[in-house]
Amino acid sequence: MLEELFTILKAFKSAKDFTSKLFPRLKYFKDYYLKSYFYPVSIVKDIIHYQKDNRIGDSLFLNYKTAPEDINYSNIDRHVFRLKVDKNFESINTYYQEVLNYINNPDVNITIRSCDDTVHILRDDVLELTNKNLDTFLSQKPNTFNGNMLLRVKDLVASDAGFMCDLQRTEYFNEVRTNLTVDFPYEYNKTIRLYDMGPNRSLRPFSDSILTNTVGVSAIWFTRCEPSKHKNDYVHFFLKPRDKNIAVYNGMLGTVSGGVKFPENCSELIGTSLEDYVAKVLLGIFYKKTQYDKYMAEQQISESDIKIIPLAFTRELLRGGLPQFFFAIETPPVSDSEIKRYITKNALYRRMSFRESFINNVLPCIFSPETMVNLLYTIQYLDKQVDEHDDGVVNLNL
Repeated sequence: MLEELFTILKAFKSAKDFTSKLFPRLKYFKDYYLKSYFYPVSIVKDIIHYQKDNRIGDSLFLNYKTAPEDINYSNIDRHVFRLKVDKNFESINTYYQEVLNYINNPDVNITIRSCDDTVHILRDDVLELTNKNLDTFLSQKPNTFNGNMLLRVKDLVASDAGFMCDLQRTEYFNEVRTNLTVDFPYEYNKTIRLYDMGPNRSLRPFSDSILTNTVGVSAIWFTRCEPSKHKNDYVHFFLKPRDKNIAVYNGMLGTVSGGVKFPENCSELIGTSLEDYVAKVLLGIFYKKTQYDKYMAEQQISESDIKIIPLAFTRELLRGGLPQFFFAIETPPVSDSEIKRYITKNALYRRMSFRESFINNVLPCIFSPETMVNLLYTIQYLDKQVDEHDDGVVNLNL
């Protein structure tokens, strides 16, 4: 009798523990996966809190889960976010090396020193070693087009005024051979990641790297609703499960991201800031992914009403040190029903960008490392506007 009672109590405790962990996810499951496009900051902070320890699985070409364990990153200064949850302080150690934080240094930028229009060519030995990488990638995506208008960071050096950079044009197949297949074995179990790392397994500077170093950009889109109607929840974030991709992130939650194209008139960029150019490219990506430009035309919203806010320039360790920009995009308020009409109107964009089917959406999705970091930077930016003495703490409390 006592043994049966003990078994019942043990089962009850297990069920209670399971329910307590599951409930925070259940309370936003329906809206998050099936209906909404915009989510109040309280829900976003809740998701961050319960997903901050999640680890994503490996893909065919990138060892997201095992690379940090297999490779000693202890000698690399990874960016750490300090979080305030209730009355406690926690830390999230990211897989990004922060080069420039615009939230803390709004007057510092990266000046374009030179811009080389000739196409970057990989060394012969790298071309030979990565033939298998490219062949395997093309077997997964046989219709891939080898465009030659991607932007590459050739070099980046510190200066008294900030940073100076040298840019160059490169092609997509070069990016596939290096940046997108960084953990794909090509010879004797070696990988591009290991091949490219410097002494003591440190990140090589861009000038010495064999990686293509194409510029990536990510942005979190948010709006501010009427505070009197939403109290502390008046900031709303746009998030949808992204469509499945090869080699980068598979079906994870995100907003706007992509690669930066090489400029048509590169000589005109010399002496200007890289942030300004990337922001202009980002705006085009934003329009393509969300159809917001069509909504603007109907609502008579001008581009001056959109804020493109640089947050950080980093190097992504999970992709060998790829240059990565993080931005926030602020627009006038827009409802779910309004923007959904534009996003879903064109089936091509729907298939390319965001999952829409019921079957796909009910599958669990988590933040990609890129989206998680972008959200933390964005919340840090919003918090800093309220409290200039937040000391870099990301407050997950409302």
